[in-house]
Amino acid sequence: QRYPGMNSFRVCDASITSNLKQIEQLCDLILSKSLDIRLQGFASTNPQLNHRLLSKMKIAGFNNLCYGVESGSERLLSKLGKKINIETIERVIKETFEAGIAVAVDMMVGMPDESEQDFRQSVDFLSRNKSYIHAVGINEYGDLPYSYIFSHMQEFLRIPNEIKRIRHKEMKNLIDPFYIAEAQKFNYDSKIN
Repeated sequence: QRYPGMNSFRVCDASITSNLKQIEQLCDLILSKSLDIRLQGFASTNPQLNHRLLSKMKIAGFNNLCYGVESGSERLLSKLGKKINIETIERVIKETFEAGIAVAVDMMVGMPDESEQDFRQSVDFLSRNKSYIHAVGINEYGDLPYSYIFSHMQEFLRIPNEIKRIRHKEMKNLIDPFYIAEAQKFNYDSKIN
């Protein structure tokens, strides 16, 4: 009642799907109060996320989820400490789309140790899933203090900025013909390096 007419909200948590019990409780509460709201936010492709819960999220008002995929390379995801495989990521994206929720994905180019093959796997990932994705955030990797890579840089091969920019441009040129929008971009290099 403090903000009449407000019915659209962006959840600014790093991942609204990291605690599925909590998100289901939120959906149940919204539905029990018959609230007419629209929600969007950043999410992880939690392996336990399924069509049943995604459908409930849609009914409760979630209309857009942005998944932090980062890379289509399982080798690179594993090296970055992500405990998920590409098959699961693709299943969650497809089920999100099928539940009627718009899907955006954040991809990273130029991550330390990203080989040309890793980059090609990211390109292939987008190509395979283009029917389910409405927007892609293409982010150039930059060192973030307190991240694992930042603290263990000696374990990773640095990618030159020029390669990052070439890969960024190539990925952008890929999504344009797919009619996928380019979502927000972040370039941390200028702020930290």
